[in-house]
Amino acid sequence: NSINGLREYAKAAGAVVGYVPVTAPEMRASDELVRMYLDTPSAGGRRLFAYPAQSNFSGVQHPLEWIAQAHARGWDVLLDAAAFVPTNALDLSLWKPDF
Repeated sequence: NSINGLREYAKAAGAVVGYVPVTAPEMRASDELVRMYLDTPSAGGRRLFAYPAQSNFSGVQHPLEWIAQAHARGWDVLLDAAAFVPTNALDLSLWKPDF
């Protein structure tokens, strides 16, 4: 998906990249693991947390609350909403990703 492509592009450009794996059988990333990654100290510079609101592979919806959690820890947020918005409302006055 687009987040995988973004990650590979960033790695090729020399960025430090982290990945929160999903676990079977639900194909979800655990909230605890996401918080652990968001709490990782910065090596300096800006940090971008990019994730899909809904997986276009499994259909799993990830919490929109992660946006505020990431912002509270100093991250910019890119929300991939392409698979989410055709069947769900995305209120950008409530959920405020940077991209």
